[in-house]
Amino acid sequence: MVSWIYPKPPFDFQHSLDYLNRSKMEPVDRVKNNQYLRLFLIKDSLFLVRVSEEGSVHSPCLKLEILTGNPDSEQYNQITALVARIFNVDLDLTDFYQAVEQDRVLKRITKNYFGFKPVLTPTIFEALAWAIIGQQVNLNFAFQLKNSLVKEFGEKLEYDSDVFYAFPSPEKLADLNPEQLTRLKFSHRKAEYLIGLTRKISKGNWKLNELLQGDPEQLIASLVQFNGVGRWTAEYVLLKGYGCLDSIPAADIGLRNAIGKYYGLKGQASEEEVREISSAWKGYRGLASFYLWRQFQEDMEAEKRKKKKVYCSVLNSPLGEIYIASTDQGVCNISFGEGGKENFDSWLAKNFLAENIVKAENENNKILRQLEEYFQGERTEFALDFDLIGTPFQKRVWKQLLTIPYGSTASYKEIADKLGNSNLSRAVGLANSKNPIGIVIPCHRVIGTSGELVGYAGGLQYKRMLLDLERARI
Repeated sequence: MVSWIYPKPPFDFQHSLDYLNRSKMEPVDRVKNNQYLRLFLIKDSLFLVRVSEEGSVHSPCLKLEILTGNPDSEQYNQITALVARIFNVDLDLTDFYQAVEQDRVLKRITKNYFGFKPVLTPTIFEALAWAIIGQQVNLNFAFQLKNSLVKEFGEKLEYDSDVFYAFPSPEKLADLNPEQLTRLKFSHRKAEYLIGLTRKISKGNWKLNELLQGDPEQLIASLVQFNGVGRWTAEYVLLKGYGCLDSIPAADIGLRNAIGKYYGLKGQASEEEVREISSAWKGYRGLASFYLWRQFQEDMEAEKRKKKKVYCSVLNSPLGEIYIASTDQGVCNISFGEGGKENFDSWLAKNFLAENIVKAENENNKILRQLEEYFQGERTEFALDFDLIGTPFQKRVWKQLLTIPYGSTASYKEIADKLGNSNLSRAVGLANSKNPIGIVIPCHRVIGTSGELVGYAGGLQYKRMLLDLERARI
């Protein structure tokens, strides 16, 4: 069963996927092959859905597929509504972008993440449960707790040699005792808070959807009456659960770190400083928080990446020596041609610590084999994981390059058009030249509007050789 959802532009689906894919321990929001998969439990039935992008940033379209189950009309409408809610498709970012135009920090960050819409939880209960799970622990440990909870008590379904989990219902968790959660490394107090919450909801004593009556402060006042819900938790639930995009969780450590770093404070911002600085974004304070979180996360990941092991190999090919680097996540660099070794070494030095750059033993065998098959004419598509290092815009361009078929070409303007803005041809050309994974991400298939071969970092002769090789075999 297939349907289509049309978010209000601008909308960058890839930014949403990056946000959803921020932890390998995430058990319910799954990102695979640039697609989103989620298992929903609706009226005692399980439905696995897949969401993929069919449009562009300025003309967005999402393809929704129900992979398992036969929903009735009510279930179908609920699934569609949940997906639309997760991706916040009705949100119009235009006014927000105009409002932060004078803020030097947010102006830069919103350009980096143009089209990023805050991702919401499918239900208010899930937002509240996640907020309680995340209280006073770091994000990695919070994901570990969530992973354990979901896999122990959530419904599961096997599909295509994989296992998917649905977030447990309040009714399922209400029957637990604290000891069942403490065995999963929950603190006793956190276990009591979560179970108490689920019992109140499952008995119908606390109708979360009905609380959103009146202004946000009234909602916060209602939420903090519950044991275990303080102001931070309530403000977070307003933002992630109710979609109140002026709600700012000022006590959030990540947000305080981000504001302290980007607004030139001496260390972490205080809660009062967060509220003072964010007062300039009134009406959009929660929305701005998402962008600050996202940029801060990206910066922290860059710091962590430097400490990764990177495995290097050399392949002798018709193009000469090809230099290959990968991490445990996937291939991150393939360089060759003019200045290939020099460019390869320079790129490694910029992105990784010298002591973590090692000669590959077996780690690159899959990459080497597929490249050899490509040069032998036995492979037209690569099946490799990537560890892409670049700006959000560069990654969007590189993603588009992957859509150009073997033996075909596309112009810079055509790529820009797919990104929703024909004026981006020059920016596309620059991003194309920065592609770190030659051949596999086929920047050689991008040509000038008139058909001429222009702009290839490894040298135009190598671009011609690759195109000739592919065209000779189709």
